[in-house]
Amino acid sequence: MPWRDRVHFHFSDENRLDIATVLNAYETSDHVYTCGPAGFMDAVFDAAQKFGWPTDAMHREYFSVPEDDDWVNHRFEVELASSGKIIPISTDKSITEALADVGVAIDTKCSDGLCGACSTRYLKGDIEHRDYVLSTAQKADQIILCCSRGAKRWPYCAGFVNHVTCSPTHHQPPKFAR
Repeated sequence: MPWRDRVHFHFSDENRLDIATVLNAYETSDHVYTCGPAGFMDAVFDAAQKFGWPTDAMHREYFSVPEDDDWVNHRFEVELASSGKIIPISTDKSITEALADVGVAIDTKCSDGLCGACSTRYLKGDIEHRDYVLSTAQKADQIILCCSRGAKRWPYCAGFVNHVTCSPTHHQPPKFAR
């Protein structure tokens, strides 16, 4: 592989990582990818930020879903951009589950917002990002469909390129059976 000489592995019991030495010379095309315990990844990100690394150049992968705030699910809708069909998302379903129910298959792997396999762009909407993979900049126009939802501030619509688009003033809130 042409980049083989630029990949380095560091393990806790041998060849320990000196984070500052590795991250002290950021260049525009550089990216840092890290996985491991949350404390380790936080230390890598803290050091990178001290040396001027932009958040979009820092990537982490969790082994399992981290402890997080308790979320409250709200009902909302998505509209398929290709057909205009409006799909209600109930409080007990994810977007990927609701889309699968109407025959729209979305590739997923983790279903926890860890891998990014179900990432897509969205057109409109106030999104409650619950993933652990998108950067702040990516969250401006992307969503992880398996875990993120329409936010309470805009509970009836969210939009996704090639999948959905909507406007909150054009649709009545859906009627949900109890």
